[in-house]
Amino acid sequence: AADFKFNDLEVHLFRQLTPAKHMSGSAHFHNNKLDIKLKNGVMHDVNLGGSALKIRPDDADEYQADVDLLAKGPVKSLRKILQDKPIAEIKNIGLIPVGLTGATTLRAKFSFPLDIENTTKVIPFNASAKIKNATLPDILLGNDFNNGELRINLDQDKILISGTSILNGGTFT
Repeated sequence: AADFKFNDLEVHLFRQLTPAKHMSGSAHFHNNKLDIKLKNGVMHDVNLGGSALKIRPDDADEYQADVDLLAKGPVKSLRKILQDKPIAEIKNIGLIPVGLTGATTLRAKFSFPLDIENTTKVIPFNASAKIKNATLPDILLGNDFNNGELRINLDQDKILISGTSILNGGTFT
């Protein structure tokens, strides 16, 4: 077993993916498992502090990454991350609508094989997000969703979106 801390680390999880930078945190290695906890870290301008990663062998002795992601930042920056390869190639992670803007806090939990190039590209995950100052153009009969707050919950293949906004001068839910 071994414990260590790290500061100002830059990591490319996958070659094509934008690197996570300025990472600090701690890690624990035991029984062929590596547990990593981030205190700080940034990808584009999305703060990853509070995230955790566990690398472990699965039942077939293939290495797997279990991710508990906490991401805080602009929706446009999160969209950039999701458009990077190989994330953009994962079949069940859709793109964020192009016009959606605001500040988000996202919590997602998912697992994937470290040999992601040879995976089925379907990765089970759960996520919840809160978007403040949300704007989504032309959402309802030509009207925009403005200065709103959205809550999005995704559980494998089900999605629930709720929120409030100003529509034609009044509150819309």
